[in-house]
Order: sequence, then structure tokens, then C-alpha cells
Amino acid sequence: MSTPEKNPAPKRPRRRNRTILPVAAATAVAFLGVTGFLGAQMAEGKDPLIGAGKQATAQVQPATVKKVVITRKVIVKQEAPSTAAGGAAATAPSNGYSSAPAQQSAPAQPAPAPAPAPAPVQSGSS
Repeated sequence: MSTPEKNPAPKRPRRRNRTILPVAAATAVAFLGVTGFLGAQMAEGKDPLIGAGKQATAQVQPATVKKVVITRKVIVKQEAPSTAAGGAAATAPSNGYSSAPAQQSAPAQPAPAPAPAPAPVQSGSS
């Protein structure tokens, strides 16, 4: 008996897929290109989806300065010296420009007290 020879089918050389690397690289380059282009447009305010829209800018509010002015007035009251002749009030010294004697005016009245501050506003959450 003769042994049958096993003649297997000839092996085909394995075909390598050499197109995957260039396709993956081209896809990555295209994705980065489109993303960069759209990012540059949005940075310029030309958003293709919502239009120009409103630019968010930082609003700088001027600092509020509260100026407190304290005014002190000192009023000294003195009685006018009485004269022996008729009890008339003494006149102020003349500066030489007027012929009429100077008249004394009544002392200044103090200013009325300021109105009280309004009550603070209270909201429902406080």
C-alpha cells in the first residue's frame, strides 16, 4: 500500500492592508484642520451656528467712593459791653470807608438737624 501523499493547497501569501495608515493619517489631518478653522472663526466672533451674537466683555464698574465731610462750627457768644451813656450797644471799629456807624447783626441761627436715614430694604430671602 502506498501512502497517499498529502498535497495541501498551496498557501497564498497573506495580503497586507497597507491603506489603513494613510487613511487614518488623512482623517486625523482633516479633523484637526476643520476643528482649527471653526475655532478661529469662533474666536473672531463669526460663529457659523449662531452668528456673531453678543461678545462677552468684562464690564469694569467704577469704584464707588463715599466722601465724608465733617464740618465743625464754633460759635462763641459774648455779651456786648454796655456803655454808660444811654445803654446803646458799642459799634464795631470803622474801617474808614463808611460814614455811617456799623450795625451789629443778630447771631447766626444753627442749622437744623439732618433728616434720619431711611430704613434698609429687606427682601424675602433675608
